[in-house]
Amino acid sequence: MKSESMPTIQAETFLKQIASGKTHPVYFFYGDEYYLMEETLKKATAKIVSKEVRDFNYDLLYGEEVTGDAVINIATSFPMMAQMRLVVLKHVDRLSDSGKRLIVKYVNNPAPQTILILVSIGKDLKKFHKDVLEKAVGVQFKMLTEMKLLTWIFARFKEKGKEISPPAARLLLARMGRSLQDIANETEKLLQYSRNQTKIEEETVEKVVGISRTFNIFEVWDSLGEKKFMRSAAIVRHMIEVGDSPIYMVTMLTSYFTKLLLVKTLHKEGAPQKQIAAQTRTPSYFVNKYVAQAHNYSESQILSNFKYLLEADENLKSHYQHPRLIMDLLIYHLTHSNRTGE
Repeated sequence: MKSESMPTIQAETFLKQIASGKTHPVYFFYGDEYYLMEETLKKATAKIVSKEVRDFNYDLLYGEEVTGDAVINIATSFPMMAQMRLVVLKHVDRLSDSGKRLIVKYVNNPAPQTILILVSIGKDLKKFHKDVLEKAVGVQFKMLTEMKLLTWIFARFKEKGKEISPPAARLLLARMGRSLQDIANETEKLLQYSRNQTKIEEETVEKVVGISRTFNIFEVWDSLGEKKFMRSAAIVRHMIEVGDSPIYMVTMLTSYFTKLLLVKTLHKEGAPQKQIAAQTRTPSYFVNKYVAQAHNYSESQILSNFKYLLEADENLKSHYQHPRLIMDLLIYHLTHSNRTGE
């Protein structure tokens, strides 16, 4: 009978295991959030192998440059002047087929003195990955949600001895989208620019990040929330021009009005801010903004908007009309109603 696979964990859990010393001999990193993956590797390396003995007990290897035999020889070597050694094999997918077989064999009987971290460059799990995960602990790196990205932004500024206001953090996220690499790059620019500031406000983000970058769907959300047809349409047109998918936009707009309807319902029932934040998966400091936006739409208007969104989705998929015309008409319908809600 086939053995049960080891558990798959997230980066936070992995780092807690490393910090507590309750580690596994083999970890398998995979997913599409590469910046977080690299950041996690750096933190783990610093914790597992001290600087004083790192030259003797840390090996960084690449699948396209090494053989399976070489990986096994290094992983089974004993540490020098330390209890553990760390071996990181990046691009494990690029090992030869024979090398992959050796890795699977090693994973079934790993050296107790070594932590081997296998890093995949692929997003989809193939047979080799699944064979490895029979005995290795998987660490999955998904694209972060809006809430987790905001949490990351706040934590990074705090780590550097600074504070960023919630509106400024939201603006940074709106400008940069969901790429943690892009957010990290702009965060470093903000830190350099604001050396003499202890708190980062929206004005600073506007100056440093600027308005020349590609618009983001979150800006469409905010503009629609205020029923600003011209601005909403302009942002959507710009996004189409730079290659963003109109079908993706419709999906995200559907998510927005789903959230707005839930916020409206909970607020009407007298739910506290904390409950609304939890049930809508929204940072608590943005709840009031969504409540205000929900007030601009009646429940019947939001339900009508779902009909317009469905029609736009069907028209986009049928290629009956030009995407820009479909989206212009959609934005008009979504915003063309009375401002006051129920």
